[in-house]
Amino acid sequence: MIKKITTIPDCLLPYCPVDPKLNSPAWLTPQPIRLYKLHKGGALTLTEVRWRDMLGRYWTCPRGFFTDGASVPWLLRWLWDNYDEKTIRPAIIHDLRYALHDYFVAWHQIDTRKAADQDLFYGMRLDCPSRAGIYRFAVSMFGRAVYERINKEPIMLEWFDVIQQSEQVMDAWIQGVIIADAA
Repeated sequence: MIKKITTIPDCLLPYCPVDPKLNSPAWLTPQPIRLYKLHKGGALTLTEVRWRDMLGRYWTCPRGFFTDGASVPWLLRWLWDNYDEKTIRPAIIHDLRYALHDYFVAWHQIDTRKAADQDLFYGMRLDCPSRAGIYRFAVSMFGRAVYERINKEPIMLEWFDVIQQSEQVMDAWIQGVIIADAA
């Protein structure tokens, strides 16, 4: 089991403005989101993803985040790609919040599974309204098992270290991951 980290990097904390814009979720990152799909599965974000939630808080997912995209049962992958441009932004923010729960001791004081799941729904309503209800149902049925399963991706621990450094360090780290994946 990977040990939980006690200090949450500031860049991962939601920013709460003095005068928040309530009940008005919005994407602050335009499409398309650039990804590098890893051969072993999953993908790295090459674009920072920013979101304003219903409470007016701003969430940022820095570049280099490891995501598995929108969870699509393998039986439906012929129909929907888990990295579909229509669903990737909500999936990344949702994956980020679930991952932060996995790795940080005090994350439960900042965010909840219910809030992360609701934001997935609101993000889907903006990007892919026709699938929003389906994803809401899926996370209500299966999200708990995923939330309670502790993520054990070693790449995440590296990423938590790199995001606290410079953009040049992030660029070099992403290049290193891509080169290692191509080998």
